[in-house]
Amino acid sequence: MGATTILPTDPNIQYIGRFDNSNPLSPKMSWTASQIVAKFQGTSIKLIMNSWSTTYFNISIDNINSILTATTGNNTYILASGLKDTIHTVTLFKRESPWQSHNFNGFILDDGKSLVSPPVRRIRKIEFYGDSQTQGAQAEVPNYGNDIGPAIYDNAFNSYAGITARALRAEYVCIARSGATLTPYNLKVNIPSVFHRTSPDSISSTLWDFSTWQADVVCVNLGENDSPFPTDFSARYVSFVNKMRIKYPNAYVFLLAGPMTQSAGVLVPNSIQDAVNTLNAQGDKKVYFYKFSKALLHSGHPRVADHLACAKELVTKIQTVIWGETDPDTSVGDVYINQIPANLTITGTQQLTASVTPFNAPDQKVYWKSSDINVLKVDSNGLVTALSSGNAIISVTTRNGQKTASTQYTVSNPVTGNLIVNPGFENPLTTGWTGDWGNSRLNTTFTKSGSAALEIGPNSGGRDQWLYSGFIAGNTYTLSAWCKILTGAPIAFFAAKCIDSYSGNTTFSSAHINSTTSFEQIKLTFKIPANTVAIQLYVWMGSSLSSIVIDDFDFGAGDGTTEINTTKYENLYTQLFPNPLKGGLLNIKTEGIIGKMNIQIMDTSGKSVFYQKLQDKNMQTINLGNLHLKGLYIVRIISDEKSICQLLEIY
Repeated sequence: MGATTILPTDPNIQYIGRFDNSNPLSPKMSWTASQIVAKFQGTSIKLIMNSWSTTYFNISIDNINSILTATTGNNTYILASGLKDTIHTVTLFKRESPWQSHNFNGFILDDGKSLVSPPVRRIRKIEFYGDSQTQGAQAEVPNYGNDIGPAIYDNAFNSYAGITARALRAEYVCIARSGATLTPYNLKVNIPSVFHRTSPDSISSTLWDFSTWQADVVCVNLGENDSPFPTDFSARYVSFVNKMRIKYPNAYVFLLAGPMTQSAGVLVPNSIQDAVNTLNAQGDKKVYFYKFSKALLHSGHPRVADHLACAKELVTKIQTVIWGETDPDTSVGDVYINQIPANLTITGTQQLTASVTPFNAPDQKVYWKSSDINVLKVDSNGLVTALSSGNAIISVTTRNGQKTASTQYTVSNPVTGNLIVNPGFENPLTTGWTGDWGNSRLNTTFTKSGSAALEIGPNSGGRDQWLYSGFIAGNTYTLSAWCKILTGAPIAFFAAKCIDSYSGNTTFSSAHINSTTSFEQIKLTFKIPANTVAIQLYVWMGSSLSSIVIDDFDFGAGDGTTEINTTKYENLYTQLFPNPLKGGLLNIKTEGIIGKMNIQIMDTSGKSVFYQKLQDKNMQTINLGNLHLKGLYIVRIISDEKSICQLLEIY
């Protein structure tokens, strides 16, 4: 059958954000949160797009949400098929980094079909300038510890900026980039040099025509990355706002001290307040300072819950300034699901939450529904449980039935056999083992099998990889590897860290590597906790002047009844919390270690900084406050010949 190609010049396409229209037949989008919206006839729609590198997009078809992975090159993507032959709405939303640019080259519809008049655009307009906080970097990482890294966890839609805009029923533009600064630094993007352009490239990108889109509200959140902190920070802020004021003469301007900025102390917030005082004294009375009520209490970037809390504060501040009260229109404006769908296997679960906007709408009640209760069930609180393999849609609807949001799941059967990618290191380390902690390489001389193994040393370092599917939470798995000491007396271990989708808590299980100069297989058997959505597998060596090689990792269901030379590390378990640790009190929970226990804490060079006897019980607390430790440490719980190690971050 034939098809109809819709060119980018079609007047029924809405472009929201800064697009470079130097070539109208191939407009380029770079900035995070750029959107393309259209309403189309027919049963299917395809996207034609040329991407400079791999990037993730949110796709919404009639409010059913999914994620598109756009790969390098000019490609055609099926956004939807098998729809009812009627009118549908499609939204393409750029989730992440502005460094990845894309040329939109049109849509493909069913033969004889066309676009129709697009949705009515929102009247209010709000623009955000900032760094990774504003960009929504790592917002959807399912824990409250360190960032994971993959860009799929970046999502500007669920940043405080995106949430604020939706709560205010406003169209929004996001001019933000990870690492961005107010002050010019070498190798950093400073927002004043690119705020007027269509991409973060201050040299070659085209200038933006501000007359085409005038913001009613402008929010700026900068200062986190201005290091070393300049003495003229306030003066630079004043200069930037004055420069921006020429483009937006009537806008309300809010200079923000974000939660990450506050974690660094009072210097940045106080300097921003000084800038606002100066601007007000100069006669610009529409510039305001706002400091969010709480600093970030965990390492890494703000998560969705943090963004939601910040958005609620900012919405109230903006409404109070503009209207003197919260939004007088309290009717339900929309509903949103706050999480991306997890990669579920049978029996897997995910806790979903929803936000009704505006936040002061008196009726916040929602109802959850599954499109196929044989594949997925969802309870009244948004807990999703996978029952069988297949596809299903989870929807949430406001009480009045007028607003709905949906997200699509694919449930898979659990993977049998080895879940690890590149377990024998026969491929480059960047295959599977993407987390590089330094001092690791392929060794082609000492191998258990094949042509290569992983070598770590002669100083501290390691590798990790993440698993997001294939396992069943609640079941027992065994992680094993063949290990060999090359030099020295290393303090080394491999481990599994399970991340809980509800609380963000992490559970560690680890096996100490104390093998001889010949290869020895060490295994670690543990139960994956319920509600686990991701597992980090890693190997770490924390000694100087030592080296180890590891080969033939295996991770699979069961108790590991293959050939094992040692079993003394089975069923050992320890949990340290909070981790990362801020303050002095560290809680220790242990299982599988019976009798007298000791705790040893070492820095990454292997130097012991703390040693103490522990009580003979599975839950206890020690005070590390007087040690003034900061950084990454190895914690060893020791009993007779058994020991278990894991990493502890202290800040």
